[in-house]
Amino acid sequence: MSDNLPPQQPGQPGTPAGGVPPQGPPPQGPPPQGPPPGSWEHGPGQPMPPQKPQRNGKKAALAGGGVLLTAALIGGGIVGYNLLSGETDLLEADQPSQALPADTLAYAAVDLDPSGKQKVEAIRTLQKFPGFTDEVDVDEDDDVRKRIFEIAQEEDDTCGELDFDKDIDSWLGERFAMAAVGNGDDVPFPVGVVQVKGEEETRAGIDKIAECSGEDEDFGLAFVDDEWAVLTETQKQADQVAQGVEKGTLRDDDDFQTWTKETGEAGIIHLYAAPALGQVLLDNFEEIFGMADEFAPGGELPGSSGSDEEIPETARKQLESFAGAAGTVRFADGALEAEFVTNGDTAFTGVSPSDAGAEAVASLPATTAGALGFGLGEGWIDVVIDQMEPLFAGELGMSADDALAELEEHTGLTKDDIESLGGESIAVAVDAGIDPATFQGMPDPAQLPIGLKIKGDTEKIESALDKLRESGGPEVERMLLSETTGDYVAVAMNEDYLDKLAGDDGLGDEDVYQDVVGGDDPKAVLFVSFDAGDNWLDNLVADMGAPEELRENLEPLSGAGISSWLDGDVAHTLLKVTTD
Repeated sequence: MSDNLPPQQPGQPGTPAGGVPPQGPPPQGPPPQGPPPGSWEHGPGQPMPPQKPQRNGKKAALAGGGVLLTAALIGGGIVGYNLLSGETDLLEADQPSQALPADTLAYAAVDLDPSGKQKVEAIRTLQKFPGFTDEVDVDEDDDVRKRIFEIAQEEDDTCGELDFDKDIDSWLGERFAMAAVGNGDDVPFPVGVVQVKGEEETRAGIDKIAECSGEDEDFGLAFVDDEWAVLTETQKQADQVAQGVEKGTLRDDDDFQTWTKETGEAGIIHLYAAPALGQVLLDNFEEIFGMADEFAPGGELPGSSGSDEEIPETARKQLESFAGAAGTVRFADGALEAEFVTNGDTAFTGVSPSDAGAEAVASLPATTAGALGFGLGEGWIDVVIDQMEPLFAGELGMSADDALAELEEHTGLTKDDIESLGGESIAVAVDAGIDPATFQGMPDPAQLPIGLKIKGDTEKIESALDKLRESGGPEVERMLLSETTGDYVAVAMNEDYLDKLAGDDGLGDEDVYQDVVGGDDPKAVLFVSFDAGDNWLDNLVADMGAPEELRENLEPLSGAGISSWLDGDVAHTLLKVTTD
């Protein structure tokens, strides 16, 4: 374990690794990304600092790893799987990380030559989708690079005269990366790395692309070991990267190796954020948000004046304690997996989760179509109140205590009541029996098979619900139904579904649930079963008037999930999509 990875402190307040919150959208993905606002910010990686907008699109493409193909590769969602003898070890095989300096701050690499197992899994999985076979039409023996090149030309014929066999194949390799490299006191600059087959051939090939695209401005180009082309906005930056590699490579960096190993089996995409990135984001907060304003409608992002004081305290703590992160995207057993890791005390700086995060979800009926569940540790309400204090003061013009007093006046709920309603494990569930037609017009909530299942002190939970019924009047009393079974309280608006929610379980034993949920004791789970019930997904898209082509491409899906757990000091987040 890296020295930069702090030990997890017992009882440390935090948010589920992977950040499935009790409110708001599901967690965002791995680096580059930033924590969402609020008390459930999470951090499998932090955002890579945005760069100043490039005024010339073609130059930006070249400077960012711009050989036309890199953008087509990622933007088109095409992955590497041509059947060659690929390597499996990101720390041993030739990878773009060996062409970047050790102080690289953020890194995203795509491998068109992964392990043989990955290629077979990718082919087996992707060919289940008619859209892939119809539009991409790549088989095991095909050259993926060539097919990407052809698709890029179909989308943009600016360089239509280029021929892959003559102008591209002679120099282009199988592996690519984008990175952010430190620049002293200035904002880091973007770097593209492309595996190549020799300096002379590569220069000739890139010159042809620049010529046919009308690119007449300079950009930076340097070579590492005659095997990697480094592309940047300026030649000074390219030289800086090449000189930095001579002092030490990213692949040999201790933090890079530590986090890469934690991600498990290598896949087709590898992501990394260095520990130093947290401080860089803090140091450059004003400039980063100032540049981000240029992309916003009206020229300004909400709350982005660039003031250092505007950084939320939770986000500040995450950035200060950030010890690095990594992620990988891979195929396994007919599923697409994206796994991300970071240090536990970065991921757990908000509400303290309990180890019972997934228990309420697992106790749901087997016919559940979708569920969001998380665990809440003792004292979580105090953490939330502390973090919302600035909101109360700024937006409502009152203290947190005043806001709680007003809430109690209108609902009867005290702070302790709110904490009791969260329980130690809570799940929001939607049953597969839901009728899509219900959503037409103004649906009666009492018809919806949607509810909560809470594990905790059942007497306190029921007492809090009684207060809500009393304060809300007959209409709330009619819809706020509850039933206690063992350690759980089921809450629903529909009597039939309430009985099912309270009396049935078995979701945790379903194959689709076990396939998509990772970790021994997930602290948070977002789960979807596409096969639950009477083909609810197909019925839904059919009622929406979706074309038959879309329905055919959704049909192979089985389940999807996001789960988070803690393994020692390391927080894991797993996104998984399975197929039939």
